[in-house]
Parts: sequence; structure tokens; C-alpha cells
Amino acid sequence: MKNDSTENYSKISRRRALRGVGGLTALGVTSIVSSNTAAAADPGTQLWSFETEGSIESSPTIVDGTVFVGCNGSAYHSESSFKSGSFYAVNAETGQEEWSFEAGQGFDSSATVADGRVFFGSFDDNLYALDTETGRKEWVFDAHGIGSSPTVFEGTVFIGSYNNLYAVDAETGDQEWVFETDIASSPTVSSGTVFVGSGDNNLYAVDAETGDQQWVFETGDSVYSSPTVANGTVFVGSRDNNLYAVDTETGQEEWAFETGGVVDCSPTVSDNVVFFGSGDERFYALDAETGQEEWVSYVPYPVRSSPTVADGTLFIAADNEPNSLTLAETSDDGIIGALDLETGEPKWSLNIGIDFSSPTVANGTLFIGSSNDTDGNIEGGKLVAVDTDVTGSSDGSRAKLGTLGHHGDRKNAGQATTTLENLGLPESLSLSGVPTPAVIAAGGGTIGVGIYAYRRWRRSDDTESNDTEEN
Repeated sequence: MKNDSTENYSKISRRRALRGVGGLTALGVTSIVSSNTAAAADPGTQLWSFETEGSIESSPTIVDGTVFVGCNGSAYHSESSFKSGSFYAVNAETGQEEWSFEAGQGFDSSATVADGRVFFGSFDDNLYALDTETGRKEWVFDAHGIGSSPTVFEGTVFIGSYNNLYAVDAETGDQEWVFETDIASSPTVSSGTVFVGSGDNNLYAVDAETGDQQWVFETGDSVYSSPTVANGTVFVGSRDNNLYAVDTETGQEEWAFETGGVVDCSPTVSDNVVFFGSGDERFYALDAETGQEEWVSYVPYPVRSSPTVADGTLFIAADNEPNSLTLAETSDDGIIGALDLETGEPKWSLNIGIDFSSPTVANGTLFIGSSNDTDGNIEGGKLVAVDTDVTGSSDGSRAKLGTLGHHGDRKNAGQATTTLENLGLPESLSLSGVPTPAVIAAGGGTIGVGIYAYRRWRRSDDTESNDTEEN
């Protein structure tokens, strides 16, 4: 079914789609910390690195001690041949490959796991379903150009292409319905509604069962940000530099917060605070109800990777593309790191890789994919495991809704086995699958410097102070 917008627009050309330059095979595992010393190691230590010939822009999903992630293919591997991309299952404790699956030009689509199947999209235009234990292909669905990562809800896989939003039966791979729009973000499902951003500048709400449009919210530019939902509000960024809060029932704007750069990353909500990054080299914490700024922290690079929350810590990543706003020394690599959830103060940071995917934390270990930079050229990639200063797992709204990677099996293709009540969450927050922790490694490391909290603005009364210009 077609959306209500009749405006014509060109196919989205995304930076990461143009950077598909990696390869086919895994190059091996570099162990940084041995298992008998991991318990004494410092937070921010790289535990292991799983090297691939292709860049990794797919955000990791961790289920039952296995990390699922894809890498890009390479047109530059040799003058006469093209190497397909590979999708990997990697042991979360050791970093050893369990199985791999080759498909097309590669992957920047993040995986979703449900009922013993792993679902992901490929640059060969297909949505795949593989057996999680063996990597055997169960079915493939031609989506005519994958533009997002899948999510699973009540036995249906939802995924966006460059022209459509598809609903696909998770068991059979049969199409259930299609909604016509140029998808630029990954869909999120809550309370029977699919929320997805589009290249036509709109955020759409679509009935998950029928595919009928419920409402449309217009922003000032393309919506690459994948939405998240909490307490009856959908939060989404736009390339018009704003983060929007929109009522899930009516599609009416609740508030908008303007930053100094594009907001392409997916926000996450924890304890009524929404966290997100911007192209202006800042991470923001806003009151989810009012949009008031609570704190903001500088990083030395523009932010495209989506943050995650675990045990009172915000875990972040930022690419190494410095601009005039940079306050810290830069290196050839980008930054992954940890910020205090209440203040935005840096806990630790690590310079490693470029062009990051989004992090996922499981049982105290952070997993993230990146590309390797050699004299300005992307040559291969790596999946890394990093010890943190927490023992828990990602628990913000992005992880709970399974957007851009998750941890723990999502039972019955989206039916939560953990209740909202025992998580201490309001019943108004509908989850498409609450993950349970996977059993994985811990460890520890050297750190890099580069994250600066430059302002904290806490609202205690009507006398807040502010040392920079207002957004």
C-alpha cells in the first residue's frame, strides 16, 4: 500500500553504502587479554579482535554465547575478482569463528535473532534467515534493495528496502504485506505499530498486522535515524539537525531539540532520559518528557553510531572525522568509550578502528564492529570485544526493542518472557522482545583519551546556569 505522500525523490545514497570495500574471509583472532588475567584487567581493555577482509558496519547481536555480525564484500580485493561479503557467528568468549555464510556484496544490516533463526539483510537486495546453530540457509526473500536492519515481532520480520517496508513471515519467508516508501532507517515495533523513517523526510506509523498507514510526521530532511519508543512517545532524529519526540497514538510533535549537526544515530531511552549523538561532535542527554537538556559531552568526532546504556553507563562510539569543533587530540582511529549516565563525565575511552557500527553490551563486555584505515583507505575490518566497568547488559530502549543489534534470544519471534513489571518499567512501554543475558566473557585494558564533558545542566529549580549558547 502506498503512503499518502506524492512527492517524488531520488534513491538514498548513504555514506556507508558507498564504503563497501572489505572482503570474504576472516583473517583470524588477536587475543589481547588471556582468560586467567581477565578478571584483574581494567575497564576499556580490548579482550579480542576478530579480523575480516571486509569492513564491519553491521552492529553485533549476542545470543547464547555467540556474536552475529556481517562484513562487506570487496571490489578491490584483486584486479580481476570480487570477494563476496560474509556473515559470521563468532564465539563471544574466545573470538573464534563458529560458522560463516557468504552472500553478495556484504552487509551493513544488523542481525535479529528469534526462535533459532538469525535474520539480516544483504547488499544483494535479499533478506536472509539462517539457522543459528549451523548457519544453514532456511529461506531468502528478495526485498529489491535492503535499506535497513530487520526487527521481529509476533512471528513477522519487518525490514525496509530502498522502495518499500516489508512484512515477512518469519517461518516461511512469505510476504505478508508491503508499504511503499523509501526506507532510510530500521523499523521499530511497539504496541502493534511499526515506526520507520524515510528518505522523503517523514516518520511513518504503520499497523503491524495490516500494513495500513496510521499517521505520518514530517521533518525537515531525510530520516536515517532508527526510531525508539518509550512511555507512549517515539523518539527519532533527522538530517535537519533535530531530535523529535512524537506521540505514538496521534503523530503530534511533543517537542524538538536542535543540535549543530545531522542526527543519524538511533536514540535510546533509560530512566526517562533520552541519549543520542549528533554530527556536531556531541552526545546529549535530554529529559524525555520535556526535551530539556540535562548534560552534553564533546567527543572529537562526528557521531553516527547509536549509543547503548548498561548499569548506569552510556557506551558510545564516534568516527575519526574531526572538524573545527574538536577539543581533544585526535588519532588515526575513532573512539569508543563510556560516559557516566548522570553527569556525562568520561569514564574511559579507547582509540580503535574507524567507521563504527553501534555497540552492544552483554554481561559486562562491549561488542562493536569497525573498519581498518590504512593511509586513508579502508582495508578490512574487525569485530572487537572490550571489557567494561559494568556487569550487566544493554538495557536502554534501543536494546529492548531490538533495534540495531540486541542480546539474548527473543522468544517466539518477539514475545517477551521477561515482564515489564519485574523490569521496573511502566506498562505503557510495550516491548517487542525483552532480551535475557547471554553467557559470555569478561576481561580488561589500555585506554585512550578523547572524550570531554564540557557542560552539565541539571534542572533543580528556575536558576539553571548555562555557559554556552542555547540550542
